[in-house]
Amino acid sequence: MPDFLTKGAAEELLELPQRYTKEDLKKAYTALARIYHPDAAKRQGIDVEEASRIMADANRAYDGLKHQFDEYPDRVISRDEPGITTGFAGVDWREENDSDDPWDFVDEWTTHKSKPKSRPVATKQYIDDPSKHLVRRFLLGPIVIRVLVTAALFLWWWRTFPFLPQNAVVKPYEYWKFSDLAIVVPRAVWPTYLLALELATGHISLMIREVLSGLVSYITGVYVDIRPKSASYGCALYKFLNEQIWAFVLLPLVIIFAVNALDATNIFFRVLFGALTVITGIDLVASLMHAGIAVTVSLDLAEYIERRYLMTRRALLEHCGVWEA
Repeated sequence: MPDFLTKGAAEELLELPQRYTKEDLKKAYTALARIYHPDAAKRQGIDVEEASRIMADANRAYDGLKHQFDEYPDRVISRDEPGITTGFAGVDWREENDSDDPWDFVDEWTTHKSKPKSRPVATKQYIDDPSKHLVRRFLLGPIVIRVLVTAALFLWWWRTFPFLPQNAVVKPYEYWKFSDLAIVVPRAVWPTYLLALELATGHISLMIREVLSGLVSYITGVYVDIRPKSASYGCALYKFLNEQIWAFVLLPLVIIFAVNALDATNIFFRVLFGALTVITGIDLVASLMHAGIAVTVSLDLAEYIERRYLMTRRALLEHCGVWEA
């Protein structure tokens, strides 16, 4: 392979996905190193000279691609299409970004400060000046909204979790019936899961923050960037759907459908809820292996939402005068 690697060639060598993060890049490089590092190659019976050549190419590819994340460690990079020959001369790989791929807009928006564009771009006067709109930054910032959302979820959990004394819906175990599970399990699982998810990721509060910030920016015509400088421009709802643990969502549904199937007096509803129990139960098991209906639909929906979000964000920036296509 020549000393000069194109971005596309480097991505192909490391077998990166269509859109990749800094973590994806590290994983791809590590996977190659585990096979073709001279010591590993010798143990696996691979020709050491050939393995050294592949490893040298992988090192050059990794060194070239990793600089894309220097300024924005959490950004998501879109792979070059076949035929693009721009090399590692700069972070912005294309001279023009007129593609329909919305991630091209993200690449251009996140890097245009470090490299002048060939077409006019409006000054980011409201984004870079911390003295403007301090109240708005505070109210729509990550701390206030996350505290409010966490407090609301905790209140929901406190008032519904069935094993707390004030929520006396649980009878002594010797008096339990199977139908009681339809009340106990959803109240125990759903509030606890959402509260834990928000505490761990903050995706729920970020979704609310993005919506509120977008509405305020559109109404006022003034764009104020309230995201951390290192934040990626992916949609919070996209991340929420991608990182969803569907077993916690589906388990209460299985219980509810099963109870309704047993309690139904009409044969039609008994068959209907019985079928829903079986389907949801199978999907619950499949979700543990990252497969099934819920996982597939959520991933496809996340991809659609991601594209719509990026194009809406671009339109908002144009509306506020901080981006010129």
